[in-house]
Amino acid sequence: MPSPQNISNLIPRRQYMQMLRNLRDQNIIKVITGVRRCGKSTLLQMYADELLQQGVEQAQIQFLNFEDLDTLAIGDIFQIHTQIKDRLLSDKMNYIFLDEIQNIKDFQRLVDSLYIKKNCDVYITGSNAYLLSGELATLLTGRYIEINILPLYFSEFQEFMAFSSQNLRKTESFRNNDIQDAEYQQDMQSKPPNLSKIETLAVIDIQDAEYQQDIQSKSPNLSKLETLAGFCTEGGIPEYYKQKNISQKQADDFVKSVLNTIIEKDIFARLSVKDKHNFNKIIDFVFDSVGSFVSPRSISDTLKTQGMRIDKEAVARYLDALCDVYLLYKVQRYEIKGKGLLQTLNKYYLVDPCFRKV
Repeated sequence: MPSPQNISNLIPRRQYMQMLRNLRDQNIIKVITGVRRCGKSTLLQMYADELLQQGVEQAQIQFLNFEDLDTLAIGDIFQIHTQIKDRLLSDKMNYIFLDEIQNIKDFQRLVDSLYIKKNCDVYITGSNAYLLSGELATLLTGRYIEINILPLYFSEFQEFMAFSSQNLRKTESFRNNDIQDAEYQQDMQSKPPNLSKIETLAVIDIQDAEYQQDIQSKSPNLSKLETLAGFCTEGGIPEYYKQKNISQKQADDFVKSVLNTIIEKDIFARLSVKDKHNFNKIIDFVFDSVGSFVSPRSISDTLKTQGMRIDKEAVARYLDALCDVYLLYKVQRYEIKGKGLLQTLNKYYLVDPCFRKV
């Protein structure tokens, strides 16, 4: 788990943090779900850090990330359970954080066993809806609450961009100061060493003033509308912008990598997809139709006109899979007169606009 100073500069997810605070020490399992790279692990880390700041001892907190090979090397659920149990403090509440727990076999039994211990407050995360399906839902019915988190909201995005701009200016300041210092030293060496101390300080002051003026002219001064336009195009996944500071290509490659990981690990590894080419065509179709009425039949018919044969049942199954990994969110039509949800012509929305750039 990162030390407090390493996460103190992160954007506070106030809404989600408040949810966790309200559920603290409650006899219920907290299940944090959401698309990959939306900040589930970071949220848990911020919450664990807050517990430490409030006086909880480090020994009361156990944080296991099941995407880390060191954690997986502990062994099966029985060995993991033994390690956690041996570290429990019997006279205090213990906070157990299990990150990406779906990566271990029979994790449901591990969670259930920790839940029944009176001095364990259990938090788990997962990147797909399979986490809450099958045996876990059966074992823990009525004993867990799901907190589905999204990438940054616009207000959070504004905080992030302001903080990023500040850090970027600091980095540029250090870099330019280094360059100026080297240039100044070279200039001083080329001149006779007869400048007084006052004259030397005057030169430095002039250089610093010129640099500050240059930075101010280059500093981003985007309006709220311009910031919103960028947010609607590029989304709210912080890592994308960190990569973009390096290059646009690196940012685009990052998005492709995340999308490929979602498809390969969270969909293909669990769902029988006979024709991956058709599946990718469905993704392209839905991503281009965000906010429009679509149905499995309309997608199937459209693909048939392009020479691809795929039945509407398969399309429906693939759409459900994309929703299960939180890449898409389905909005059903509501019939006001009949006061019920209609089963056809739904709308699908992307979890984050950056995936449309792939």
